[in-house]
Formats: sequence, C-alpha cells, structure tokens
Amino acid sequence: METTATILHADLDAFYASVEQLLDPSLRGKPIAVGAGVVLAASYEARAFGIGGGMSGRRARELCPHLIFVGGHFKDYQRLGDAAIDVLNDFTPLVERISIDEAFADVAGCTHLFGSPAEIASAIRSRVRAELGLPISIGVARTKHLAKIASQVAKPDGLVVVHPDNELDFLCARYWRIILTRGRSRCSRSPCRTSRSTGTCSWNCRLVLKMRGAGPVPKEAGRVGSPTVLLTRSAIVSDGRRSDTARSR
Repeated sequence: METTATILHADLDAFYASVEQLLDPSLRGKPIAVGAGVVLAASYEARAFGIGGGMSGRRARELCPHLIFVGGHFKDYQRLGDAAIDVLNDFTPLVERISIDEAFADVAGCTHLFGSPAEIASAIRSRVRAELGLPISIGVARTKHLAKIASQVAKPDGLVVVHPDNELDFLCARYWRIILTRGRSRCSRSPCRTSRSTGTCSWNCRLVLKMRGAGPVPKEAGRVGSPTVLLTRSAIVSDGRRSDTARSR
C-alpha cells in the first residue's frame, strides 16, 4: 500500500466554456453556455444561476435571460486539451488520460527532480495558466479515487492535497454523493456527522479507504439516515478503476 500522496488528478475547469472565453476575451466574466438546444458546458458565471451540462437551452434561458450561447470550437478543445496533457508529461511519463480535459499522473519517481507532489502540482497549474491561459484544478492523494475527489473539492482553479494521515477526516467532511464513483445517490446531502448517528458514518468513511478486495463489506454498512446507501466492495475503489456496483436503495 502506498503511504505517501503521490497521485495527481488534474482537471481543467469548465473546459469548453473556459476555452471559449479564452478565444473571445469579451466573454470573460459573463455567463456563457456552449451549445444551442442543449447546454454542453457552462461557465462558472452561468453555473451561479443553476445552469449545467445537459440542460435544455430553453430552461437555461429561463434561469438566466442574459445567458450567452456560443458554438463549440472542438478543434481548439482538442488542441488545448492535448497541450495541457503535454505539460503533465514534462514532469512524469506515468500519465493516464481519462478524458479530453483530465488525467491522472503518478509523480512518485520524479520528486527528486521537481520537488514534493504539492510543488509539482503547483508548477503544473502555473504552467497551464501561463502557457495556455486556462484554469486547472489538481487533487493530490495516495490513490486515484481520493485524488479525483480532491480535485473536485479544489474547484474552481485550486489545489487540494490529502495527506494519508488525514484521509478519514477529509472524507467525513465531504458530501456522500461525491464518494460514489458511479450513478446518482439518493442519500442525504448532509455532511457526515458521527455525533448525530450511531457512529456508522465514520465506519463508512473507513470502508472507502479499504483497499479493493480486502474482505467483504458488512450489509449494515452505509446506513446514513434514510434511504440507505450501500458501498459494495467493488465500489471501494483505491486504484482508480471504474465501479459497477455502487448503488443506493
């Protein structure tokens, strides 16, 4: 088991919308959406009105009458996404790209060259901002799963490092819906509060930290209020593989 936080998850913020604002500076600071009939992506200014990807254009205009719709520049998305991944490759060859705008990177073997994982993450963010003009959030943790959660917490345009000794506290402070690696949770969105339960919340957080395949998960685990959320063994992902069995009931 890894005992140090050397896994990075880098994720460009509101990527499509950020690229459009980069290509047309007059759009900066304004609520914009990429798409027409359906919102493909929304800037953070638009998200403040409740607009998100997959929303119909009509509903988006109802929420924000001054929303600006722009057509996509997909060649530029690919070009800039590739350039951001190239920055990661300059620090380590162990880069796993998982989409056009995000990737994992293992920096365990290059800390003697570039400094601590946190320093490497900071340098990556600085280069992407300086060379590409785009914001990027990075999470640093011991596993891919935790690094992914950390990068989401870091958004927008931030850096979050989860030290191994603080993993449990970090997870217990998060919403339960972010722990599930697939599907939509119907559980309460309240933060994990062991003092308001029977201590089960803390146990569930510990379950998330277990290595994949380390014994069966008790059926009573996951009972945080009602309805119950059950994190099955293959949903406890510590190596970044997809989960097929996370479910709510």
